[in-house]
Amino acid sequence: LNIRQDYRNQKVYTIDGASALEIDDGLSVEVIKDDQEGEGEERRYRYWIHIADADRWAPRNSDLFAAARRRGCSIYLPDGALSMMPTRISTQVMSLNANTDACALSLGVELAMDGSIIDSSIVVAPSRIRVSYRLTYDEVDEMIEDGIAFNEEWELGQLFAAAQARRAFRMKNGSAEAFVPTQIPQYSVSTFPDKKSPDNVGIKVDIQVSHNGGKNQSAIADSQNHASEQCDSLADELPVSSASTLVTEMMILAGEAIGKWALRETGTPSEEESSKENNIFLPYRSQPKPDYRSRAREKKIMMDLLEYNVGDGYCHAWYSRRFLSPVKVTSYAKPHSGLGLGCYVQWTSPIRRFQDLQAHAAIKRYLRRQKVIELCANDLPVPPAVTSDDLGCSLLAKNGEGPRKLDLNEVDSDIDYDDRTKLLGPSRFVMRSSQKYWMLEYIRRLHDSDPGLTLEALVLGCVNPAKRQYAIYIYELGLEWRYSSPVSIQAGNKFKVRVGTVIPQNGQLAFVRIHA
Repeated sequence: LNIRQDYRNQKVYTIDGASALEIDDGLSVEVIKDDQEGEGEERRYRYWIHIADADRWAPRNSDLFAAARRRGCSIYLPDGALSMMPTRISTQVMSLNANTDACALSLGVELAMDGSIIDSSIVVAPSRIRVSYRLTYDEVDEMIEDGIAFNEEWELGQLFAAAQARRAFRMKNGSAEAFVPTQIPQYSVSTFPDKKSPDNVGIKVDIQVSHNGGKNQSAIADSQNHASEQCDSLADELPVSSASTLVTEMMILAGEAIGKWALRETGTPSEEESSKENNIFLPYRSQPKPDYRSRAREKKIMMDLLEYNVGDGYCHAWYSRRFLSPVKVTSYAKPHSGLGLGCYVQWTSPIRRFQDLQAHAAIKRYLRRQKVIELCANDLPVPPAVTSDDLGCSLLAKNGEGPRKLDLNEVDSDIDYDDRTKLLGPSRFVMRSSQKYWMLEYIRRLHDSDPGLTLEALVLGCVNPAKRQYAIYIYELGLEWRYSSPVSIQAGNKFKVRVGTVIPQNGQLAFVRIHA
């Protein structure tokens, strides 16, 4: 049908961790040239998010699609990964590797001055791209800090400026970054071969806020030097990662833009039926606003924690979690309060998430149907190679002369966005359990090398008043843990602790308070 566009003239960047092998998103900037534009007028930019076209290689009813469906998602562990797709495929032809032609599903969008999306500007198309630079987060941070991103690689600087505008726009709309201005940094564990370590396995711990945090404080510890060179709480943390903000905001932008594009294309503002003949159904993610009306006392406690900056904001961040509602997935658009958006669709990781792969199929099928409708309207033949699987609906013959019309009564009836979602919970449990095991093993090694090691603890809040059980945060480890105190303590209290008991195999860890 010739709907794949050639965007190989664009300078495309991919930004990932240094060890990433599955590269599923790239970014570029296009300067919009307007014939009416006069001298002195500001440039217009279209921001492009290119997502690996996994559906190109794993179409519905293929063996690869079946393999992805069986697993449901990729699982990432400290000591390796279980990919949703076979790695020889996901890291090669599926990935957006540098200096190689690659198939993508591309979305272009312009932004208004306040960071909002200009709905009429959204462009979506299967594409062919060629990645110019494969960069790491650290490299992009350095390029932004050194000014290279605003000169030789000005596109990176423009993407970063757009990301900042988007973050401000979402916070103004009440996103989680505005609701919880200070995020609690959390640990993330990875392992590596090391002949000097027990079992020849070294452990590295990164301490950072989640990808969607408002303040991206981070620190790095490792089992080789932590015991002798302890961090001084927040003092030794690394600065905010501009690259992380850039990528996070561009992916969130892609999620909002694809949702707005679908609404624009089908004329479906909310739960109403589509007003157009061709339709598209996407998995819209939504989250209701926190319910304060029935919880006035709890809200006052939370606001007091924020106003008085108890625990440098960490106590407010911990307490506020009780107000957050679970995310729901529906076939129609509803607001996502956590992101501060009117609609949002998750579709940027088709190599790693089965639901995203299905969203890609729905988007491409819609575009193919639009092309077939255009051909039929102009009495032009539909290529015989086009199948019902390609279109998500049947092709009807006209007077026995061959396919001339689409049956649009039931489109994409074979796409079920709930399919395999039950695997996500167990997958997350496995990932959390593995992270926990290796973190406790890391702590065990610290304790073995220095039994007198002292750590700084912050009381986040009370979990069970009757049992005097509290949530504490260990700064040097980025670890939240339960602590039973013989006496009452208050949120915001800080004290020194040492490791009492740690048994990684049983998930056991106990801290003992050190009294001055």
